[in-house]
Amino acid sequence: MNPYKDIDTTTNKTVRIFTQDVDSHELVWHRDREDRIVRVLEGSGWKFQLDNNLPIQLNEGDVIHIPKYEYHRIIKGDTDLKVELYKIVDNLLEESSNRLKLNIPKNVKDMGDWIKNKESELFLSENTLDGISSFKELFERLPKELQTRVYALKNIGQNPQWHPEGNVLKHTIMVVRRALKDNDMDLAIAAMFHDIGKDETAGVHPKTGRITHYGHEDVSAKLAKKYRDWIIKMGGNPANVYYIVKNHMKFKQLSNMRPVKQAKLKSFRAFDKLSKFGKHDRGGLDEAKDIDENILSEGIKVIDGHLTAKDKRVVLQIIKNGPNPAKAGKAVYEIKPDGDFYIVIKKQMDRGLIPVPGSKLRLSTYKSTIQIKESLVKEMAKSDVQAVDQFADKILNPVDVDLTSKHFFDRLNDPRNEKDINQAELIGFFKRLSRNKKKFIEFLDTYKQVVATDDRTNINIPFMKRANRAIAKTIMRKKNFTTPNKRINI
Repeated sequence: MNPYKDIDTTTNKTVRIFTQDVDSHELVWHRDREDRIVRVLEGSGWKFQLDNNLPIQLNEGDVIHIPKYEYHRIIKGDTDLKVELYKIVDNLLEESSNRLKLNIPKNVKDMGDWIKNKESELFLSENTLDGISSFKELFERLPKELQTRVYALKNIGQNPQWHPEGNVLKHTIMVVRRALKDNDMDLAIAAMFHDIGKDETAGVHPKTGRITHYGHEDVSAKLAKKYRDWIIKMGGNPANVYYIVKNHMKFKQLSNMRPVKQAKLKSFRAFDKLSKFGKHDRGGLDEAKDIDENILSEGIKVIDGHLTAKDKRVVLQIIKNGPNPAKAGKAVYEIKPDGDFYIVIKKQMDRGLIPVPGSKLRLSTYKSTIQIKESLVKEMAKSDVQAVDQFADKILNPVDVDLTSKHFFDRLNDPRNEKDINQAELIGFFKRLSRNKKKFIEFLDTYKQVVATDDRTNINIPFMKRANRAIAKTIMRKKNFTTPNKRINI
């Protein structure tokens, strides 16, 4: 039985009465399937409360907007409460908390006509993106101090097992781009905020040596709360953004939660948005996996046995950079060359390849024979680049050559180079550059930025001067390379 009585109902309007003797326990938290506007006609001492907001006093003439799917309740007062309720089916009102009480004149007799006449002022199709279509456009609207902090995320590394796409900034850009496609400001802002806290929480696991960011979601959520006014200004809902940022890590463990905790997480109005965000947050990883799987399916051929895509990535990493054997997850991998092939030995605790009901955990060993495409192995490893870096420092002294940027390494192994750039070519490049060392140093001192071009290999490296360092910004193999900066041919 409902704790109220409807005395006048039309297509989208209802006059509803809550009596003074209603049991307070019947006035429960609930949510509706459509936006509603409620005007108080009579009543004293009653209060209205939206989820994550303090109760507000209801006075005669007050007009309240209740967004659809948002939990709310009323709190019993001293007299009967009589309200006029309008269901809004075709449009959504702005969800910002500063629109909780709408500025509707008390002398309006027909709310339905008033709403229709003022529709352009009251209604928005969604909390949309206001013309924002790229990460850059949203980034440029951030407060300056946040811009600085977000940009600095390029220096924060991540566990490559979960983030093969690279540093935190690169991941943030990928997630924001995916969120923008939903045309929802809450998702876009949450994507920008969700990993900012990794700058304060970066650490190394004492056993595995892996990069960790335990508790980064709490730091990020506090930032979202701090910049609440900016979020409202952008057209977002601060409570929704906070909820998404705060719980984006919990969502990944949803299936492992106890039912009571699942219910608690799902009870908030923005759970649907959190679900969407979860897909975007995984999106960067999934996209990198898709790319890897295409490359690996063509580059690693299993002759005997079975390897998953994850197994192939681990095997390739071991062959290129070591160590061998190596632990990845719960398995230990060992790679043994065998002529033109490799023998992969994988050991892990499981119940066998085809588990039998009731079987116990045991140490299983799986062997596979694979053949690897030569170009996959020939890609330069970071250790190779470090060796070239040290060689360049020696022959270009006093200039300190810096080849450590992530972009330089990524571009080094980029397929757009057509032919792979190998270590021997880089050593030859710096040998020839050292013959023009005096000119190179003069150009750096004068122009601060200079491009060194090797006509023999068509390799081009733009350098930028910082103190006594020559930082290699990128690298590319391209004939007739054009640049606005000063060039030195070697």
